Amino acid sequence: MLRLLKRESGYTLLDSLFQLIIAFTFLHLLVLFFYWKQTIEQHYGTAASTEWELFTAELQTSLAHVESISLSADGQALMYVNERGVQTISLSGTVIRRTVDFQGHIPLFTNIRSLQFSLEEEMVRLTIVTLDEKIKERRFAIGLFPE
Repeated sequence: MLRLLKRESGYTLLDSLFQLIIAFTFLHLLVLFFYWKQTIEQHYGTAASTEWELFTAELQTSLAHVESISLSADGQALMYVNERGVQTISLSGTVIRRTVDFQGHIPLFTNIRSLQFSLEEEMVRLTIVTLDEKIKERRFAIGLFPE
């Protein structure tokens, strides 16, 4: 039994240096990860700006092939007819939603205080105010194809 105890050398300086090297390696990887994460967030922006860009891209695509387009009297809703039927874009609570043939409730953009549509020649101007009082505005080209 004494012979077995003498063979065990315990925790050596070499073991501690090896573990220290491994710890520094992981710390450097952690620092690199946070540096990478920061550059990605600066490049792609926030979730709200990504949601806005996706909403505007979808709305522009749906306005590319319309047969007719109209606004409500107060400019709070946009109605257009395309191959899918009569579509309405309006504000419901704090959500911009789309209805197809006056049915359904497809959420398009959230956290909205108010919206305003206006027609300008062959363009639709959309101005929204978000819940945090930011104003966003975009113009969309209308693709009218008479039959």
